[in-house]
Amino acid sequence: MKMHAVVISLFVFLALPAALLAQPVIVVEPMALEYDLLTGAVEVCPMTIANPGEELLTWNAEIEYAGDDNELDWLAVDPLQGEIEADMEMDVMATMDATGLDEREYEAEIHFLSNDPRHPDVVVNVQIFLIPAPDIAVELPNEVGDQQMLDFNQLGDVWVDFPAIATLTVRNIGVEELIITDITSDEEHFTVNPVEFELEPGEEMVVDVTFQAEEEGLYDGTLTIISNDPDEEETIIQLRAKAFEPPEMLVNVNSIDLEIEGNEAQGVIEIFNAGRYELRWDATLYQIEGDQFDSTEAIFSVEPQSGSIPRDDAQEVLIKAIFAIEGYFELEFELFIESNDPEQPVWVVGVSIRGTSDVEELPARALPENLTLISINPNPFNSSAVLEFYLPFRSDVTLKVFDLGGREVALVYSGQMEAGKHKQTVECFNLSSGIYIAQIEAGDQVKTAKMVHLE
Repeated sequence: MKMHAVVISLFVFLALPAALLAQPVIVVEPMALEYDLLTGAVEVCPMTIANPGEELLTWNAEIEYAGDDNELDWLAVDPLQGEIEADMEMDVMATMDATGLDEREYEAEIHFLSNDPRHPDVVVNVQIFLIPAPDIAVELPNEVGDQQMLDFNQLGDVWVDFPAIATLTVRNIGVEELIITDITSDEEHFTVNPVEFELEPGEEMVVDVTFQAEEEGLYDGTLTIISNDPDEEETIIQLRAKAFEPPEMLVNVNSIDLEIEGNEAQGVIEIFNAGRYELRWDATLYQIEGDQFDSTEAIFSVEPQSGSIPRDDAQEVLIKAIFAIEGYFELEFELFIESNDPEQPVWVVGVSIRGTSDVEELPARALPENLTLISINPNPFNSSAVLEFYLPFRSDVTLKVFDLGGREVALVYSGQMEAGKHKQTVECFNLSSGIYIAQIEAGDQVKTAKMVHLE
C-alpha cells in the first residue's frame, strides 16, 4: 500500500534549438521517485520516455543500488530497453517490491542509457522508506495450478457424502504480528478450521478446508481471510469442488484355496464395481506364512496387477504360483486390493496354497517379464521390514519410502542390480505410526506398495 508519494519531474524541455532536434533526444519523466511503503507492499510507478528529436532513439535501463543492497533486488524496470521514433514516446513501469525488506531507507538509481549525444546517461533517483507492518501470504497445495483457486478435484477424488479435505498455509512474511480475526466461506458446503489465530513474523499456520455435499454437482464458493495486514485486510481464495457418486468395490470371495497340480497352482477372483463411478484398483500379494523361496525356486504373481472397471461391470484377476522344486508346501498369502472406493478402500483376500510340487526346473516362461513386487514382510512392521522384488533385467534401481503427502521420508537403496530376485531391508526408526508408500524404480518401470508402520 502506498502511504505517501513524491513524484518529481526535473527534465523538462520547453524549447530546443533546431540543431539539437536534428538528433535523437531523450526525455524521461519523472526524474525522481520517493515512496513510503508498508512491509511487503508493491508499488508500480508509470514513467514516460519521449523522443522530441528527429532521429530514432535507442535506449536501455540499468539499475544501481546504493551501498550493499545489490542482492535485495527490490527495484525492477519493464521494459529494460527499446526504440522510439521521432516525436513519439513510450511507457515504462518501475516496480518497487518491499517484500522481505527490513525497516529502513533504501536508495537506488535507474540509468537510462541512450544514443542521445547530449545526455547519454539520464539518472532517475529512487528512494523508499519501509514502515513496519504484518504481511499475509497464502500458499495453496502444489498440485493446484491456479494459486488463486482451491480446486478440490485437482487434489483427488471428491465423493458425495464423504468429506474431502484440502489445506492451505497462511504465513506472516512481515515484521509485525499478524492477527487473523476470521476465515469465512460464502458456500455452506465448505467449512474451515481454524478460523482465527495470531502469527509472529516468520510463523505459519496450516488451515484445513473441508468440502462435503449430499448431491452430485459443481460447487463454487469464496473463502475470505480477514486480517490486520494494512494493505490486504481481506484475502480472497476461490473454492471449487465437483462431487460424484462413488464407486463401490465388491470381491466375490474373502478367501481362496489353491491346490498345487504338477508344478502350478492358480485361481481366479472377480472384482465388481457396484457403484456409479469408475473403479480404479491395484493388487499386491504378500506372503505371511510358510517356506520362503527365491526366483529359481518359485514365482508368485497376480495378473493383472491393476485396472479400472466401469459401473456395473467386473474384472477377473488370476492368482498364480509356479514351483521349480519338489516337496509338499503349505503357504499363506494375503492379497491386498486397494481402490478409490471411499467406503472400503482396501479389500483383503486370504490365499492358501497347498499341495505337492513334482518338478525340478522352473520353466523359463514362468519368469515375469516386468518388475514385480513380491512381498513386504512383516507388514505392518515396527522398526524394519524386508521388501522382496523380482528384477527381470540388469538395471539401476532406486528404492524410496514416501508418506501419503508424497514427501520422501527414506532413501533405502540407489544403485545397480543384476536380474533376479532381491531383498532390501527398509529401516524407519524415526517414523511415526501410519501408512507409507514403498516405491521401486528400475529403468522406466515403477512399482509401489503400501506399508503400515506401528510404533
